[in-house]
Amino acid sequence: MILRNITYVKFLSRKEAAKNKQLLFLISDTSKVA
Repeated sequence: MILRNITYVKFLSRKEAAKNKQLLFLISDTSKVA
């Protein structure tokens, strides 16, 4: 059960990291356009 939780947390953090990367990419993209 604990192992499953760790895997879940890793999965979530990876998802968050991907979201943040997309956000950063969007921000840098808009700053280029501006």
